[in-house]
Amino acid sequence: MARTLVIVIAFVLAGGLYLYNWQATQQAQAEVDAAIVDARRTFADKAASIVGQDEDEYLRRIKEALTAYERELDDIFADHPDWRNPNAYEEAVQRQLEEGQITEAQSTSMLEGYELVRSAYDTLLQGTWKPTLTAVGNGDIRMDLYDFRRTEDLDGNPLLEAKAFFWGVESNTRVSWGNLSLRYWHTTKPDRKEKRQLRRKGLPTDEIEKVLGKAEGPADPYIFLQSPENYVNTFPSFVSVGRVRWPAMPSQAHAVDIEYGFTARTGGGSHEVSYTWDKLPIPPDWQLREGEVWNADVVEATEEEIAGREPGEGP
Repeated sequence: MARTLVIVIAFVLAGGLYLYNWQATQQAQAEVDAAIVDARRTFADKAASIVGQDEDEYLRRIKEALTAYERELDDIFADHPDWRNPNAYEEAVQRQLEEGQITEAQSTSMLEGYELVRSAYDTLLQGTWKPTLTAVGNGDIRMDLYDFRRTEDLDGNPLLEAKAFFWGVESNTRVSWGNLSLRYWHTTKPDRKEKRQLRRKGLPTDEIEKVLGKAEGPADPYIFLQSPENYVNTFPSFVSVGRVRWPAMPSQAHAVDIEYGFTARTGGGSHEVSYTWDKLPIPPDWQLREGEVWNADVVEATEEEIAGREPGEGP
């Protein structure tokens, strides 16, 4: 009887200890989760005051803010380093696939988003991105385009693809995509009439700059993820990630005008966001290669553009 009583007491003590440890772990996890929310909110406040600065100042200060955010995460997970696992989403998807909860196609789609977010997460915290194009729109919403590369669509048409950060666009931002407009410039020999006009203006007469053509289409990104924290729970706030695709550019063109826009609606109001780059020199890697065809949706240039004049400019 006494031995039985000892065994029962031992089981009760073990159960009580397990319950105590479980409750302590749950409490610690809740504190870590709350600390992450606070750290993300603090970073968002800093980022909101930074992204509207000129490019050099913006990059310097946002990378400093990201370094501070990384140090704060180190402090949050100091007592539980194994809880900091940016691969948790990927591991969960693999378990669901092995247990038959999702299909191979579903896992591929889910991991495509995760891989984009994980790459962006490492890029941000390591401060290794250098925007190829960056601009600030209304409401201090900044877009960074970086890491351009060549790809193609399902029909084999050559495309440019760039990774993108949309600063100031978060999970609660409602985005309505506008239009993308590309206007290509090239140089050609002027005819007699054009030479006379150039002489009257005191300009060189050996060549003239004209619009080669235009391509237009919707500005919707190829991929756009507004809640990257759903993939990596410590992803910094105040920024969405994506990839944009543009048609490869004509080899005859030497410069391009780019217009890219959307509407962003938040609790603070609605912002018509527009980014423009005028006569941007076209890198050789952006141009069509030998044997490639320009299959963009072409829009006829106006007579003024063909003559190298801006709208409203006289002959």
